[in-house]
Amino acid sequence: MEQLQNTLQAVARETGIASVTHPCRRCERSLLLVRDGQLYCPNCRYGRTV
Repeated sequence: MEQLQNTLQAVARETGIASVTHPCRRCERSLLLVRDGQLYCPNCRYGRTV
């Protein structure tokens, strides 16, 4: 799991997404992304301002 999270962090940096954070509490099927000052779940589209 650590290797996957490190890889996702690198991909996030390369694509301009600030970071990858904890699992989505709403759907629990994806890690949340921090993008443009918002937490965002790419699976269920949940989002909130950081």
